[in-house]
Amino acid sequence: MSYLLRLIYIYIYTAYSNQGGLSSNQAGQTTGPRSGGAGGNDQAISGSSTGSNAPGQSKGDPGAGAGSGSSGPGGSAELLSWRLVVHGTRDYPISPRSSPETNQSKCYIECNPNEPCGNTDTSCTACRHYKQPLTDGKFRCVGICPEGTYPFETDKTCLPCHTKCGSCRDASENSCISCKIGFFLIHDTMICAESCPTNYYTDHKLRKCVRCKSDCASCDTNSYICTTCPVGYALKDTDCVKAAQECESSEYFDFTTNTCRWCDSRCLTCSGHESYQCNSCDKTSKFPNLQYHTCVSSCSPGFYLSKDTSQCLSCHDTCLSCTSSSESSCLSCKIGYDYSPDTHSCVKHIGKPYYIDSKTGEMLTCHSSCTQCKGPKPNDCIACNPITEVLLTDGHCVNECPAGSYEMEKKTNEIQTNICVPCPIGCKRCTDLHDCSECDTFKGYYKVGRQCFPTCDSGTFLLDGKCQPCQNPCVTCTNSTSCLTCNDKLNLLNDQCVEKCSDGYYLKNKQCLLCHPICRTCRGLSEDDCKSCADGFIFDEQQKQCLSLCPNGNFYSKDDNGCKLCTDNCLECLYPGSYCRQCSYPMSLNVSTHQCLSCCTSNITTDDCCQCPSIWDGFCLHPLVTSSTFSTWWYKAPIDKIRDKFSQLDGFHQTIIMFSLFFILILLSICFIIIIIQQFNCFCFKSKLTTNQHDDVEYVLLEGFDDDQISNTVI
Repeated sequence: MSYLLRLIYIYIYTAYSNQGGLSSNQAGQTTGPRSGGAGGNDQAISGSSTGSNAPGQSKGDPGAGAGSGSSGPGGSAELLSWRLVVHGTRDYPISPRSSPETNQSKCYIECNPNEPCGNTDTSCTACRHYKQPLTDGKFRCVGICPEGTYPFETDKTCLPCHTKCGSCRDASENSCISCKIGFFLIHDTMICAESCPTNYYTDHKLRKCVRCKSDCASCDTNSYICTTCPVGYALKDTDCVKAAQECESSEYFDFTTNTCRWCDSRCLTCSGHESYQCNSCDKTSKFPNLQYHTCVSSCSPGFYLSKDTSQCLSCHDTCLSCTSSSESSCLSCKIGYDYSPDTHSCVKHIGKPYYIDSKTGEMLTCHSSCTQCKGPKPNDCIACNPITEVLLTDGHCVNECPAGSYEMEKKTNEIQTNICVPCPIGCKRCTDLHDCSECDTFKGYYKVGRQCFPTCDSGTFLLDGKCQPCQNPCVTCTNSTSCLTCNDKLNLLNDQCVEKCSDGYYLKNKQCLLCHPICRTCRGLSEDDCKSCADGFIFDEQQKQCLSLCPNGNFYSKDDNGCKLCTDNCLECLYPGSYCRQCSYPMSLNVSTHQCLSCCTSNITTDDCCQCPSIWDGFCLHPLVTSSTFSTWWYKAPIDKIRDKFSQLDGFHQTIIMFSLFFILILLSICFIIIIIQQFNCFCFKSKLTTNQHDDVEYVLLEGFDDDQISNTVI
């Protein structure tokens, strides 16, 4: 390359002195930069070391010592000085040193020195390398063409690339080397596009499109795992295989039955029967837009609609809503990012994690255990520290998954965290979905390899060593009265099959799950998901929440149809009064049992106490959270023990102990005062003695003496 350093020389100059050479007093001692020699003006970094020079020679002169002759037997050589001389490159030689007047008139480094020139990049009449045209008709001399331009070798001019190219070989559309922000480089055609074609894998980190392997019609996760197949082929696992027969456009070939089957009703064409296996959508239907092989009515958060392809394409990783995939086209930001209106981009939030209060719109701080959250409590987490913690389904961040679950990474458009996923049915301990280390023998499961299999087939249960069929309407069951799953028309409520969920429950995945206690009917677990309210609460249409009819510290009693006080240490509660939501200091709330407990003074947890964080926040630590070894409660244990022992004594003994402690305190105070007085008297006596010793001494100012004479003088 023309910009590599052509040569770096280190000159080490030495001078040799004769045996019994000149002393330093005889030699002229001068130091300074080299003033002559070949080249004479090379730029250098010079240094010198101790040695003997001939008269008139400087220590910095490479010729120093030459006049002393060559060293003979018994002679010695010493390093007198060294110099680092840098000769630049062929195109950028380092100029010899010149006078200040010469430097002021020197040409700009990119100007052609053989032509008239100035000392700026726009004052050249000709360029050493390339010229970049400017809008005012002038040009600028540059060493390399800037981004968005390419060098035209005929006249050494930097010409603009295609509008989508960030760098290029020429002005054509298919000569891009990199793309401008908001575009992806199709690596084998060198074209920049807003989105990758269907038969390419989109690499969002490198912003490029990689062609899928030859038998794939599309690939989403990487270039060698097929998502859809070309005509005449069908998807088998992750590969496209020749189909036994050709299917209609609205059908796909099923290898399990070796027949053509209908696509999902949302899909126009597909590669399987699921709704997420669409290849294209009917633009006249209710679901005209294709988003990751699913036909949708509108794009989800984190996606935008491409008018050219009618597809929902991904926004930049930081954007929650956007107009393109560029990082400067954000309309709103994901959790953990702040919106910059000047650049339309999202920047990483600096500071503690926060959530937006739905009532006030304020930014409030999350609980200290969360990295992202939806509220202030320790069970309001939606993301945890990805290195040391995992997220439970109840919203807690803990150090490990409970038995019967395993850790798995969860990544969505808004969050990235580790979650606990239940092990397969019949497995008590596992590391993933296909690796079980212990089976539930009580429920009739046995281990084969690394998986658990039921002793009885699906639809039966084990009773007295025999497999008995489940009773209708149970599809699977644990016994004759407890269902695990129900037939298509019914839903599971606790362990029974019902047609409709009762009040206080909501339907999810054909199961009736319990609403929040303040909700009569709901659509989810949270208190923000209420549709109607329980007794003692009224629904606020503006806040979309159930608000209590009782003042703080009270709850609505269903038995008395009125407000009653919460139990002790409970600042806020629900029916019954022991269902606490907030505790008074120094009690802490166990969010699982909704009880107010004191903080344990040791690492042993009991029914009356719980482990607390090092700084009190009103909540107990989750049982799967390791308490800090630097807890502030350590010093309270001995104090609490002494206080407990003292309270067990009768009044007479308590009085004696208090009087004894008071008497000891007085004695200690008297001793302390006596020690202070003695120290003060001792100090005063020494000061007086020192003063008397020098009363008859006469002090004389000495003049004309140096330090050695003064030290040898006896007064």
